Amino acid sequence: MRANSVFAAITLAAALLTAPPAMAQSIAVPRAFDGLWSVYVDVLRGNCAANSSFPVRVVRGAIAYAGQVNIDVSGTIGRDGRVTARVSRGAETLSISGRVSAARGAGVWTASSRGCSGRWVARRAG
Repeated sequence: MRANSVFAAITLAAALLTAPPAMAQSIAVPRAFDGLWSVYVDVLRGNCAANSSFPVRVVRGAIAYAGQVNIDVSGTIGRDGRVTARVSRGAETLSISGRVSAARGAGVWTASSRGCSGRWVARRAG
């Protein structure tokens, strides 16, 4: 049994290495969560800015800010919907974790430099 799983792993690795880049990305990177999302951030503790919302775009599991204000959003959504991201504006940085499904998600965030924390919810916008 163990030899079969090792063989399967080697075969998959070889397929990813020899496949055209677009095909390798579609095999290796989740696409189920791709699209535009609206994220609402709720402050529950600390002296941070008021509750707010902002748009993000997910492409092949990579999260990026999709709005007009100077905010840097980076992170990923795994195959299982697990979210790990950072939101930065100037010296402020939020660490975000949580989970999304096909149309919505939720989790928590912290801004340790300011002693703030809260929750976030997201809905697919497009």
